Amino acid sequence: MAGTTDHQGVVAWVQKFPFRKKFFNPTKQKFLVMLDGIQDPRNLGAILRSAYCTGCQGVIINKKKSAPLNAVAIKASAGLAEHIEIFESPSADFSAQLLKDAGYTMYMAVFDGQDATTCEFKDPYCIVIGGEGFGISKSILKHGQHITLPQRSSDISYNASVAAGILLFLVGTKNKVI
Repeated sequence: MAGTTDHQGVVAWVQKFPFRKKFFNPTKQKFLVMLDGIQDPRNLGAILRSAYCTGCQGVIINKKKSAPLNAVAIKASAGLAEHIEIFESPSADFSAQLLKDAGYTMYMAVFDGQDATTCEFKDPYCIVIGGEGFGISKSILKHGQHITLPQRSSDISYNASVAAGILLFLVGTKNKVI
């Protein structure tokens, strides 16, 4: 029934995941994260877990070119996907427009931006994390401030979920949400 041997002896029938229907309100949800093209459901789950732990008030995932929020992602989130508001958008372009219209400042995690440790994140804001292989969609890069995590060498990079965790922790502590 479970389709896997990794079930711990329990199988349950559940309803469809309750995605948030209405977009976020910048006066109530000041700290968001948008995931643009995350392909690995384990990375998706790990980012959801970090988002919850760092006080993030909502997550935007995009259907287009992204991993689905499935059992693997929920397991990787340690079940915390069930405890954070998640809005599912058709695409990164649609999400960027919603964020812009609502008045959020987007901070794009890229290789050639301002050092994230020196950046002042102004409310309301959204941290944008790009996919593992290609980063943030080129079509939305113009919509936000570019930030970069310092690292030892420019010829390698952090894993997407690790970079997200570091950035979310940094922002959460700077803005005293954790």
